[in-house]
Amino acid sequence: MKKMMSKMAASVQRLLLKVVTYSAERGVRMQPEDVVPLLATLVKAQPGLAASVGQQLASDDAGQAQALLQGVLGDPGNRAAAREDMDQLINFSAYWRDDWVARKAAEMPMGARVLDAGAGQCRYKPLFAHTAYKAQDFAQYQGSVDGPLRETWDYGAIDYVCDITNIPVDTGVFDVVLCTEVLEHVPDPISALRELVRVTTSGGRLLLTAPLGSGIHQEPYHFYGGFSPYFYERYLADFGCEIVEIKPLGGLLRHVAQEVHRAGRTLTELQNGVTPAQSYVLMDWLPRLLSQAENDCLIEQFTVGYMVEARKLPIA
Repeated sequence: MKKMMSKMAASVQRLLLKVVTYSAERGVRMQPEDVVPLLATLVKAQPGLAASVGQQLASDDAGQAQALLQGVLGDPGNRAAAREDMDQLINFSAYWRDDWVARKAAEMPMGARVLDAGAGQCRYKPLFAHTAYKAQDFAQYQGSVDGPLRETWDYGAIDYVCDITNIPVDTGVFDVVLCTEVLEHVPDPISALRELVRVTTSGGRLLLTAPLGSGIHQEPYHFYGGFSPYFYERYLADFGCEIVEIKPLGGLLRHVAQEVHRAGRTLTELQNGVTPAQSYVLMDWLPRLLSQAENDCLIEQFTVGYMVEARKLPIA
């Protein structure tokens, strides 16, 4: 019954969206007392679509527009609590991954020997302040200035500047090896994984993440994707490890929500790209709908990627 009611509510919301957007774009006169309850249900205090409708009304009657917007947005002096942080919703995988690493770090005993392989900016170093933390990276990426995934880049304090397939330490040196979002940037990820296992002590832990699906990023050092559970199951077993935990970073609907928002952001940056109503649908309403729906419909095969913990087995 709960799922049925949720689906009915989503259907009603989609219908309201079509009705209000259609009317606004065609300049149909709407009385505040008729449309305010609909908009309140539809946008839940989100200003994007309300502003679009308000602009249409303002051309005929500024008083009606003001009444409409006040009805939808509420009294600015007594605004309801801020809406859910869209960044956390859209960049859910980064937030979930950071939380996962933080929880694993908190489990590490004082003084544990930790290697952060492909550490880059060493963003996780503070989480391991109670351990003997070391960082490795090839340290050649200089940031990206073109494309949709532009970023600046400054390396942290790297202890081992080297190829990840040939780390200059003895076998079994580290109690924990962390490697997050790195394997896709390595020309030979299987050899990299073998090396990470080599430097891990018997009974030690490996914490790994890599994308199943992602856009090309950190160019020109992006060589692979598609790191499925079967990749980890096969090669970790081959290298003498057992999997302790493997968790997907969301499923199809959250992944699509992320990319729909990216599409809306791209179109919004274009001159005359999208109307305010369309921008609201792509960058707010639809991502929320998809993300919420995934609570009842996880399609793991289209996850962004996996978080994997493995243990190096003692040599018989």
